[in-house]
Amino acid sequence: MIKTTTLRFISVCISLIAGFAMASDINTLEGVWKHDSKPAYIEFNLDSGIASVKEHLTHKENTGLTVIKNIVKSESSNAKWVGDMFDGYNDQYVPVTIILGDRTVSIFDSDNNEVLTLLKE
Repeated sequence: MIKTTTLRFISVCISLIAGFAMASDINTLEGVWKHDSKPAYIEFNLDSGIASVKEHLTHKENTGLTVIKNIVKSESSNAKWVGDMFDGYNDQYVPVTIILGDRTVSIFDSDNNEVLTLLKE
């Protein structure tokens, strides 16, 4: 028969593992994020260093387009990356800083203006 203290220990371990799994799901840039003001979804793939349009409900032709490339982890923060974001007005990529918040991603241009906000659903 298993002792009560052993059962409690096992229960605590399971709770901790489940908590870490849920926290890691929210605390990562990797995955799909919703545009805050458009019916569009952006997928971050940190292995390839690319964020691309996973789905755009009003502009379906944009699906698959690379929004940000050359994404790398910043050495200055655990929740910060840098990359190059496509500027459609000037048809070029420009440097950006990507900051992971609590269920949000904020993207800033080189003048520190927030140019895009994404939400975790």
